[in-house]
Parts: sequence; C-alpha cells; structure tokens
Amino acid sequence: KQWYQRRVREFEVQKIMNFGGPKQLLSAAKAALENDDGKEFADLMSLNHPFSQRNWNLSHINLDPPFDQMVFEHFQCSNALIANDFATAFNHQCNVIQIFARMFKTQKEDNWGLPMMNILIKDMYSLAVKADIVAVANGEMAGSKIDACADMLMTVFRVCASDSRTSIEYTKRWGLMPIINLLFKCYFKTNKLHLCKPLIIAIETNAANKDIKDLFSIADRVTYNYFVGMKHMFENEFKGADKCLSFAFENCLKSCITNKRKILICLIPVKMTLGYMPKVSILKKYNLCEFENVVEAVKRGDIRLLNESIQKHAGFFIRAGIYLI
Repeated sequence: KQWYQRRVREFEVQKIMNFGGPKQLLSAAKAALENDDGKEFADLMSLNHPFSQRNWNLSHINLDPPFDQMVFEHFQCSNALIANDFATAFNHQCNVIQIFARMFKTQKEDNWGLPMMNILIKDMYSLAVKADIVAVANGEMAGSKIDACADMLMTVFRVCASDSRTSIEYTKRWGLMPIINLLFKCYFKTNKLHLCKPLIIAIETNAANKDIKDLFSIADRVTYNYFVGMKHMFENEFKGADKCLSFAFENCLKSCITNKRKILICLIPVKMTLGYMPKVSILKKYNLCEFENVVEAVKRGDIRLLNESIQKHAGFFIRAGIYLI
C-alpha cells in the first residue's frame, strides 16, 4: 500500500513537471477549447488535478472570453483551497459556475461542455460541504453554504432543462441527472425534501426527458433511485421505496460494499414493512448486526425483544433516519 501511494505521488509530481508551469497548462487548455474537447478541459479545471495543488499567480491569461475569466477564478479558488480557506474557495467556484452557465446557455445544438459541467458542480458541492463545516465551527448557521450550492446548481439545471428541442445526441439534458443527484444531496442535508418533488417530476413525467431517463449512466441511475427511494420511505410510500431502493442495491457495483450497505440500511426496514425478512447471511455480510434481533423479534412476534433491540441500537437507527420507520 505504501509503495502504491508513493508511486501515485511520483506520478502526480511528474504530471506537474510535464506541464512545467502556468503557460504550459494554459496552452493545453487553449488546445482543448479549440478542439471542443470538453473532457480534456474538464480535467484541467478539476480541483483534483495535480496542477491545482500548487499556488500560482497569473498576470495574464491568454484565452478567449469567457474562458479567461473562468480560468482566473479557478486559480483563485485553487489558491484559497491550498490556504484551507474553504469559504473563499467556494465563492470563487460559484463564480466559475456562473460564468460557465452563461457560456453554456449560448451554445445552441451543442453539449461538448457537459464533462466540464460535471467536474465543476462536483467540486462546488465538495467545497460547500467543507465550508459549511467550518462555518458551523465558527458559530454560523448550518446549511448556509449548502443552500448557496443548491441555488447555483439550479442555475445550471435550468440551462439543461430548457434545451428540450435539440436532438438526443447533442442535447444538454444529459446533464440533468448528475445535477439532480447533487441537488438531492443538498436538500437531504438541509432537510428540505419537499424541494425534491419538482426534480423527480422533471425526470419521471416530463415528456422531453422520459426518452432518456433509462439512458443515463448506471452510476447516476443508482444514485438517483437511492434518493428517490429514501424520499418514498420517509413519506410512507413503501412500495415505491422498495422499487427504487431495490434497483439501487441490485445495480450498485459489488465492489462498492460501503454503498451497498448504505442502501440496505434503508431497504431492510422497507422490506420488513412489506412483510419480507432479510436473511441473516445478508446482515452478516454487510455488518448490519443491529437488525438481527429486530428481525428475530418480528418473526417471533416478540414485542419485548423488539423494543429492547430498537432501544439498544437507537443511536444507529436515529443516525440512519429509520428509527420511526
């Protein structure tokens, strides 16, 4: 493991050395833009890119507008992130998103910027979470940065949702589900589940989007069904919850044990409510021993054991949001 981590660091250092400096990176960015290579430009604009791990002062950015301002804000964001100033980094990333959204909206019959959008919004959400943690530690109200992140996501969402007349190949609607999934995360964190309903309608009932609903990546669909399933569960719509959470669990990669366990924590009480008991082997495989005596109590009709089991693991069930289910 140590050898692997050392090799990763060496690779990242070599990647930075290959770029040499800001001029080389800007040259690569310019080439990507000239070729409409959204994936390459997205990689360069990622806060996880090794080049973004260093502090750069750029006096001149030789790119066409609005990309010059976008890259400038990106470097300001990177510099703030290096200084662990998450609030400032988040604000600069929001500026990047605003510039991108205005640019993306003007591009008709084209969606080459979608890879860039996916990187930018994921980085923004990550910064919002970190900035919110710091804000709470400083005595500020929890969720303020998450709310601001959701507002920026809605800006990009409207750009993608309004592109309803473009052909499937070039439509910006391919960006809807990744945006919606991040909005779900924001709304679940701030307990604003009522705001999820319009997003679900946009995917499930909007005629323009139903044709691509099942064509999104399996990763996006698993995440989407997980959150929709949880929303159904909290609203006591257990059949809908069962359908969505079962899809998420069955299609989640076998190697993603943590994610499958997270899905099961919601799926098990839903299944039990519908009369289906989980096997002990499943509980042991995913380290969900908290459910073992609960399941046994339900099978035997032992109210005393049920109450004792729930109280014993009350902290776990409350944190999972299933205590009252």
